[in-house]
Amino acid sequence: MSLITQLFNLLYPPRCPSCGAMVAHDGDWCPACLAAIWHPRRINKPPAVRHLSACYCLADYRGA
Repeated sequence: MSLITQLFNLLYPPRCPSCGAMVAHDGDWCPACLAAIWHPRRINKPPAVRHLSACYCLADYRGA
């Protein structure tokens, strides 16, 4: 890690983008928020889409 990155993290510690809790790295989510949104699943494709076998949704897209 560079000196500038360490200084920046000291002045502005990394926080969860959802709840603001302290996290280890910038851009990380806290375990509680990640568990609330992370639900990977396969979504059936529309019949009109011929060149795609399936779609995958990795998270719930609602709330924070």
